[in-house]
Parts: sequence; structure tokens; C-alpha cells
Amino acid sequence: MRFLVPCAMNDDSLSADEAAELLGVSKATLYSYVSRGMLHSRAVSPRSRARAYHKGELLAFKHRTSFRKDPDRAATEVIEFGTPILTTAISQITETEHSYRGISSRELSRNFCFEQVAQFLWTGDRQGDQLPPPREQWLGAIDLTLVDRLDESLTPIERMQTILPVLEHRNLRAYGTTAALLTPSAIELMLYLVYLCTGRTYHGSVSSTLAGAWEADRKRLETLLIVVADHELNIATFTARCAASAGATLYQSLMAGLASLQGYRHLFGQVSEAKAFFNEVIATGDPETVIRRYLRRSGNIPGVHNPYRRLYTGPDPRVLTLMDNLSGTKHYPLLQETSRLIELASHEHPRVDFALAVSEPMLGLPQDAIHGLVAIGRTAGIIAHVMEQYRSDRVIRPRARYVGATE
Repeated sequence: MRFLVPCAMNDDSLSADEAAELLGVSKATLYSYVSRGMLHSRAVSPRSRARAYHKGELLAFKHRTSFRKDPDRAATEVIEFGTPILTTAISQITETEHSYRGISSRELSRNFCFEQVAQFLWTGDRQGDQLPPPREQWLGAIDLTLVDRLDESLTPIERMQTILPVLEHRNLRAYGTTAALLTPSAIELMLYLVYLCTGRTYHGSVSSTLAGAWEADRKRLETLLIVVADHELNIATFTARCAASAGATLYQSLMAGLASLQGYRHLFGQVSEAKAFFNEVIATGDPETVIRRYLRRSGNIPGVHNPYRRLYTGPDPRVLTLMDNLSGTKHYPLLQETSRLIELASHEHPRVDFALAVSEPMLGLPQDAIHGLVAIGRTAGIIAHVMEQYRSDRVIRPRARYVGATE
């Protein structure tokens, strides 16, 4: 059974002339967008050479390009007054690339371990085209009596939040504000988080510790950790930077960032929804039926509709890396077919939440292990942004636009 077939024009489809007019470009420019994969077209009918363009995709494309041409307008639409655009040297998002300090996350995941990348995010230190080896503090001990008496009904991330004030009061350097002073503390925080997520102390590397606890492929876990580590001013990072700008310690700022990370509209919630969707696909082996059911029930597919689609002109490069990371696993052909049908049905690409969600069952990870992995990876990025924020003497304080009392 085919999922969709070329169809006659409908309210959601525009002709080439109409599409070009909507975008304010010539038809030649429109065709160039299609040839470069920036837009898609489909046949109106098997006997016609005419092509149809999905109105929703065109509007998203126009929205995205207008944001790039007018960053002040973009900032105003994100936070309705002022221009909360922060400068950073940590990560960069371009139309087609995702990089850390000028090096693509894909390349870093191929050539370095997570510890090296975390240190690179924090300090920017590099030796030509090489990153320094992991510091000796990664081999340090943690206080197991502190974590073993925590409430086991809490999630690993909630337990981490519980001990952050204790760790802060035990460390006189916790009140520092420079990367040189805070890096040993940052490593210690990572070691505690790894233990809370696995029940095992650090052995060899972060990825090998996770692999040993979860009986999973170490290199695939390494790639996941590195790619998820940072994504510019995501909600968790921005929250942590706001706290740091107010003078909060690294520990307090991290607590704020982890709180945001667990929100149902951020990574934890979105990954959970996408995981439930793909588990249905695996259970039935019938992605078309599951996709139809989700579209009929809620109008969207978890992990696909992207409110940040203006960031990239095509697929999120992180998603491409993470999908390749799953190549050769048991359900990989099913994933490919699911992704194909999703794009056919929605004209949208799976976002990183989807790629992370499918990684859990496809890599054979324990239930909710992906949340621990996301927390470990993203904590490295949050720490980097807190350290960077400390170098600024400005408080992050957007203005509000008063609209009057509402009922």
C-alpha cells in the first residue's frame, strides 16, 4: 500500500507561479531552491509536468529566511521586547552545520572522546588540530556515601539536583568564576552524574562506563554524548546563563539548567513522546499505520514538528549524525522507512528529539537510559556556557511589553 500518491491541487498546495509569488522570488530562484534540496515539489498528476508546492513548507521557509535577514525582528518575536541575542564562542548553528568552537560536532565525534570535547567546550584549549587528553581529575574518586543514601524513588537527574548544594558547600573553589578554577569542579560534577545514571563509578571513560552498565556499544554512546552536548542557547542553557549572570554559582546555575531540561517542552518531554511513538512502530512493524493514527489523532508526529526550523535550511545536521550512528542496528531499515514516510506525510524532517528517542530501543539501552545520557552530555554544554557568562559583567534582563490587564 502506498502512503501518499501524487494528487490534484488542493488548499495546501500551490502552483509554481503561486509559490514564487508567496516567496517573492522568480520561478528560476524557486527551482534552484528545489534543486538544492531547500524545498520540495511533487507531481500534480502522472500525466502532467506541472509541480505542486506544499504551502506549509513554503511559509516555514519564508519565515526562516526572514529571520536570518532581520535578526532584530527574530529576537522581538522570540521575546517580545528587546534583543536578547547573546554572543558566544562555544557553539555555532549555521544553515547546514552544527559546530563547537569552529569544529563540526560530527568531526569531533569521529576523532575525540567525550572528555576531550567537554574540556574543549569549557576552555577552548587545542593543540593544532588535536585536543588535549583528558585531565587526571577524571580519575578522581567520589563520595559514594553521599549518593547511596539518596531517595531511590527520584530520577538520576533529580538526585543530582539534590546533592548539588552539598557538593557546593564542600568545595571552596565552587565560588570561582574562571574556567581554570572551575574545570576540576566541573569534572567532579560529571563524575557524580555518571554514577547516578549508571550505578557505576568512572572506569576508563564516560562512554565505556555507560557501555559497561548498559551493555551497549561504547563508540555509539560516545557519538550521542558529543552531539547532544550543546546547541547554542537552548532553553536549559539560557536558563543557566540567566542564573550565572545574576551571580549564582556553577552549582546553582546547573540546578536551574537541569530543571529546564526536564520540562515536557524541552528534551526530556519531547524525547519521551517520540520514544512512545517509535516503540509503537517497532511493536507493529507498520510505520504507515502508526503515522496515520498520530496524524489523525493529534495532527503531528512526536519529534518531528519543529518550532525552531528556521535554524537550518534542511535536516538538522545533528540528526544526520545520530541516524548514521544507528546504521547496522536491528531496526535500522524500519527507521529508514519510518523517516521516509514521515517526511512524505509532513514535509518536515525528524528533529534531534526523535533521533535521541529512537536511539534507546535501537541500541538496546535500559528504559529511560537515554534521559541520563542526554543529561550527561548536555551538562557539559551548560557548564561551558556558565563559565562563558562569568566573563561578562552584564546581567541578562530582557524587557517586557505591557499589553494591559487580561481576564
